[in-house]
Amino acid sequence: MPTDSATFTKTRTQFLYRRHKTYYARGFANGKTVWKSLNTDLYSAAVVRLPVALAEIKSGAETVVASKATTVGDLIELYLAQVFRTVGIKETTKHYRRQLFTKIRKEWAGVDALIPRKVTVQDTEEFANRLAGISSPTRYNNSIDSLRAVFAIGIDQGLLTQKSVC
Repeated sequence: MPTDSATFTKTRTQFLYRRHKTYYARGFANGKTVWKSLNTDLYSAAVVRLPVALAEIKSGAETVVASKATTVGDLIELYLAQVFRTVGIKETTKHYRRQLFTKIRKEWAGVDALIPRKVTVQDTEEFANRLAGISSPTRYNNSIDSLRAVFAIGIDQGLLTQKSVC
């Protein structure tokens, strides 16, 4: 990613720039300018994604490099890293989220190796049905909520579309 701001075009929204057809957030972290792709060519979508991108830049949050090699396991680890980095979450809740993914990984064999864009609604529904039979309602709901958060990261990173899962 070139850091030369001359290759970016300003927009009417502060910190939002365009390069070719893609929108980028321009933030500052550790005294340096950081450019983050918003993975969209729609102005309205870029405006919605901008605050999240600026918060990630400011906090130094990890991001997944969108590639064909990114797996659901990578997204799970990114989600857990975000949970563990969040200050307002109790340690017991952090531990509980890790337990949920231990159970998810046990019951959905091979979930870590799946490519996010190849996971279908049918795959998630089959897993949800299996999980419903062996989990309490609370643990089931929290597991599904956690999986939705993982796939939301994938959507934000441009690795899959909203129609493909959950």
